[in-house]
Amino acid sequence: MKAAVGAAAFLAALSCCLSFVSGFGCDFEEDCKWTSSEVTDASGQRVSGFERVQVGSLGKKGLNHDFLPGTRKGHYLLLSIDEKPGVRAQLQSPWYGGSGPQCKMTFGLHMIGMRVGSLKILLVTQNVTRVIKTIDGDQSESHLPSGWQQMTVTLGLIMEPYHIVLEALSGDGNDASIAIDGIQLNRCFPDLSRNGTCSDAEFQCANQLCIPRWQTCDTQADCLYGEDENLEACRQVPYGTRCTFDQGFCGWTNSADDEFDWTRHRGSTPTGSTGPTADHTTGTESGYYLFIETNNVPFGSAAVLESVIFNAPPDYTYDKHSPLYQSCQLRFFYHMFGQHTGSLVIVAQERGLALTMHDLYRSYGKNEPYWNRISIPMPRITEKYMIKIKATRGVRFRGDIAIDDVSLSPECFGIDTVGHRIERNESEPLPSITVDLPGNIKHLASAQPPAQTGKLNASTTFEFSTCGAAGAAGPTQNHCDTAYKHTLSKVFVIGTGIYKGMQSWKVPATGNYSIVARGASGGAGVKNPDTGKGAVVYGRFSFTQGENIYMLVGQEGQSACTAMDIDSLIGSICKGEIPDSLDRMKFITNNNASNYAGGGGGGGGATYLFKLDQDMNPVPLIVAAGGGGLSYRTGRSDNNPLNGRGFISSSTDIGNGFMMPGGSGAGGGWDDITNYTASGRSLIEGGQGGVSCALAAQKLQWNTRGGYGGGGGACMAGGSGGGYRGGNSPLNDIENNGEGGWSYISTEAVDTNGAYGFNQGAGGVEITYLSLFDCQCPKGARCVVKDTKMKYECHCPFDQLLSPDGKMCIGQL
Repeated sequence: MKAAVGAAAFLAALSCCLSFVSGFGCDFEEDCKWTSSEVTDASGQRVSGFERVQVGSLGKKGLNHDFLPGTRKGHYLLLSIDEKPGVRAQLQSPWYGGSGPQCKMTFGLHMIGMRVGSLKILLVTQNVTRVIKTIDGDQSESHLPSGWQQMTVTLGLIMEPYHIVLEALSGDGNDASIAIDGIQLNRCFPDLSRNGTCSDAEFQCANQLCIPRWQTCDTQADCLYGEDENLEACRQVPYGTRCTFDQGFCGWTNSADDEFDWTRHRGSTPTGSTGPTADHTTGTESGYYLFIETNNVPFGSAAVLESVIFNAPPDYTYDKHSPLYQSCQLRFFYHMFGQHTGSLVIVAQERGLALTMHDLYRSYGKNEPYWNRISIPMPRITEKYMIKIKATRGVRFRGDIAIDDVSLSPECFGIDTVGHRIERNESEPLPSITVDLPGNIKHLASAQPPAQTGKLNASTTFEFSTCGAAGAAGPTQNHCDTAYKHTLSKVFVIGTGIYKGMQSWKVPATGNYSIVARGASGGAGVKNPDTGKGAVVYGRFSFTQGENIYMLVGQEGQSACTAMDIDSLIGSICKGEIPDSLDRMKFITNNNASNYAGGGGGGGGATYLFKLDQDMNPVPLIVAAGGGGLSYRTGRSDNNPLNGRGFISSSTDIGNGFMMPGGSGAGGGWDDITNYTASGRSLIEGGQGGVSCALAAQKLQWNTRGGYGGGGGACMAGGSGGGYRGGNSPLNDIENNGEGGWSYISTEAVDTNGAYGFNQGAGGVEITYLSLFDCQCPKGARCVVKDTKMKYECHCPFDQLLSPDGKMCIGQL
């Protein structure tokens, strides 16, 4: 607590006493107090340090434009090494009095010939010097051999005077050089507070600063302490409204009617001299953004990204007399860098009797190495609509276009971020915030399983299976009708869309239930007949009569030799006609081309149970991980964790496993986007198993697929199992098994347990009715059991609170 008070007092003093602006830096067009130190080489001889150079003054040895302002007449700083190894040169900033918590430094960098050299960014205070980033010469050169690269460094809260040092150390390169330009310190020095109150169109930060209300809930913290992004309103917006792309596409999908796709990516784009080097959200190589790679598509090709379907904005956002006038806005950041960028066009498409298109934004041919912030008031829209983002390739391939941090303001859905009273007729219903969800998730919400018949007794058990389905896709309604014909289990099977094969079960009575979920095992390899076993997870839940429980029951990964043609080449391999001594000669090792590929087993599918929340988003109850597929042959004792594993420790690490390109597939997770056909799909993508690696399909038509539930397809190595987080794909070797996935259980469960690496065969679910408890919750509330003694709490709907006397659910004040 004392540390927080000290930081607040420090920032208040800094805000009051320093007249800095929010961005501070140098483009080296004039003197800006950055200085170059005296420089010596490895022998102690003095050499030139960083020198201010005008564009074009060095002929072919110099750059043809500066970084900022990006002209052919500007200046930049240059350090020329000229075959002098061991040169250490420093560029030092002036001293600053401190910085705020959101402080970042950006600058343009150009490095040539620095094969073993580096550039370090040092933060120097009166007592401590620390390295906050090291940039390797080879890395910079490979990303951008002939152009500027934008670098971003996070400085954060600094509560004492400091200065910044850029230290270059040369290696043994010939004609090596480092150029620096456009240094900027962004949002480092707090803006001065403002007396009085903010206007209706502004949001007031904790330090009294007023910012435009359209900057709230846009993923970009504009207040000093970031409170504009931590509002309750930011958490109430519908699915697909606010996306940084760090956790996936958030419901945005590539159109089926365009020529190529937007790609989720992090770090620099593959083509040099184009695209961003980091995302906008974090400013680092670890954050994700979407971009179009134009290297392999013809001129004029278009990639179209489509949002989920939203309801029309409330009428008061178009009323010039309302404090919420033009408060419904589309916000995003875009990056257009390269000599041949094409166009970026954004439209809103209404879905009335006739499709109506509204132009929102257009940009053509820009060549700027930085992210641009755009906010656009939405035009009058009266029907449901979607946002379409279209990027087109220019005349040549150096022209990547990227987007990040896309959002619609909460006011688009009747949610006020400032607190002004929304004037309306009291008889007029509140604006709806429901949306049509992407990927046919609405099929889940509309699934109505048959009502359960017959009286329930304690220990009545409902059993659910794969209904006899096998392989990468789930069962049909006919499969499950036949499988459950003489049982108590009655389900509705999703028959269309990406959720095809998932089962929906209606809770027959309010009460306490135990759930046992089993993940499926992985498939066997040619000379590796064992299996990677699935996890078993147990928990007790309280359910209300009529609730729908959705499940994906995991299916086994395919074995390499279960369905081969005996007379084919695969058949001869499976019959053991290749002796062990020739395995490595006949099969590809570590992706080096040879004769054959394949022979591993597919990863096992995970079993998922989940519900839908108020916004129709899937909420996990239990995930029992699938086991990994077996490699072509046995041999390594230090292999990957083969069996389905226990509960994952990080609540944010819920995606697909890491994929080794060209090899067997990673396991699918809970919520992620799969970029490789060999990898299993995440639950949100439909959970289908992956196909075998491309080499196996090409050379032997060997297609050993992962099991339904996110199992990875096989190569020589085994595919990995699905889970809450999928297993990572192994190095593609004939003795590497796939990894098992990770399991999960909701915090709503009590008396939880698990047995990992236990289940062999297909997955399954057992739901047992334990007892009816005396629920005294008011109408509309759910009884949630908190422990094994049947103590419970009353949970009202998400937009209501339980009254102090516990007798009713009331609207939030």
